[in-house]
Amino acid sequence: MITAVFFSKLQNYEKYSKPQKKVTITVLKAADCNPTSTIAAPGLTGNPAATGEIFSDTAPYIRRAPKHIGDATRKEFPSLQSLLDVDMKKYRIDYYNLDGGFLQTSRERIKEGQMNKQETEKFGKEYSMCKNLASNNFNVTYRESVQGSYDVTVNGVPAELKKVDSSKQIYRHARKAFEEQGAEAVVIEIKTLDAEAWQQLNKIKLKGWKCYFFTSSDKTIRQP
Repeated sequence: MITAVFFSKLQNYEKYSKPQKKVTITVLKAADCNPTSTIAAPGLTGNPAATGEIFSDTAPYIRRAPKHIGDATRKEFPSLQSLLDVDMKKYRIDYYNLDGGFLQTSRERIKEGQMNKQETEKFGKEYSMCKNLASNNFNVTYRESVQGSYDVTVNGVPAELKKVDSSKQIYRHARKAFEEQGAEAVVIEIKTLDAEAWQQLNKIKLKGWKCYFFTSSDKTIRQP
């Protein structure tokens, strides 16, 4: 009996241990930061951790979405048309609310922010300011860097982002934005809203320059 069981197991071993037909598996290198890729359903081709998108613009329900909305819908949802108008190849949608808040970030600007430690820190500061503007119901486009030019558009207006460590720097940074960088508005993040800060902000107001500001502790957007 023991011998019979032994030979039965031996036959099964030989049956399943014989070399099987060779199968060739083709691994495709994906351009969307996936290490490997197979054919995916439309709209699911990217890696959300790398692209920042859950669905790409090839998803059927995005591709078939209407590109223009009526006046009644635009009044009810102020930022919806901006959402529909985004060129997904150039920009990433980073924020959207029903009260007009919207942020689209240039994909080139995102790449620039990954170049080195200094650029990463700079991108982090500017992106945080952009996100705060959008959460305060501003429509923001964070564009790619242009030497000597403004950083963003805020409600369609060219604007420069300035985060200052000292209240004494406020007016100087604002003047540079308007006189040298082509900005028509300036957004300033201030550590402390002290007497010096108010004096500097009033100088900007007297010049007739459009200015938005907030403190690092209170993110509410204000004007002088």
